[in-house]
Amino acid sequence: MKKYILTTVVLLSALNISYACPVKTKVISQNGFNTHVAEYLVKSSDELVLILPPTGGENFIDRSYAQNFCDAGINAVIIKNWTGDDEYNLELEIHTRYYNRAQHAIKQVINEYQGFQLSILGTSVGGLHASIALARLKEIKKGVLIVSGGDIASIIANTNQDILVEAKKKRFRLFNFKNNEEYVAALRAILPYEPLKINFDSSEKKIGMVISTNDDIVPTRNQMKLKRKWNPTIISSSWLGHTATVVKTWLFNSSEIINFFK
Repeated sequence: MKKYILTTVVLLSALNISYACPVKTKVISQNGFNTHVAEYLVKSSDELVLILPPTGGENFIDRSYAQNFCDAGINAVIIKNWTGDDEYNLELEIHTRYYNRAQHAIKQVINEYQGFQLSILGTSVGGLHASIALARLKEIKKGVLIVSGGDIASIIANTNQDILVEAKKKRFRLFNFKNNEEYVAALRAILPYEPLKINFDSSEKKIGMVISTNDDIVPTRNQMKLKRKWNPTIISSSWLGHTATVVKTWLFNSSEIINFFK
């Protein structure tokens, strides 16, 4: 099923589809830190949605959301990548840098688009970055999180994502962790942000979530932790797994997501 869905997305992305909204890519640079974005701008609108892609970076689904926003009269900017987002090693502090850099990139983009009414859409790991930004940045008033969750240390420790599973095995040998609880505690000690612990006035934010009830990448229990803490509007709930829920949401719930930001 997952392989079929991914093949469908690849085939769709290969189609020569023309859109009404022009796309402009650019690099936002300051003090040696570069953030690459793709702009889908509607000149007559002051609404702008920042889009944070999943692991692997910008894909056809992100571009489709951006075009749909643009077609609906809403500006969109995909945050494609930024300095250091491809770093990989086994030290735990890499997660400190990883999440700090992501928030720096988001803030850099916010500064670039001052004057817009800002919202955010994040999928999977993009949803983790989006949830942190939504909670901590007053400039962002609305957000939709697709298969995102809370307790990031637990997500890192318990995900079935291949690269983190392999890193976990190597870290247990390298740092002599006795059990999963020690590993989670060590991760919590170095993570700079945790959306469940960021205090903000939820009455000033409009939050939506898409939840997978059969997820082992961002485990369902972590998605439910964030749901219980924030009490968001549930745009969709799917019994499918992680990737299938992402694709299903795009195929069948795009209009609800667009309307959520209007």
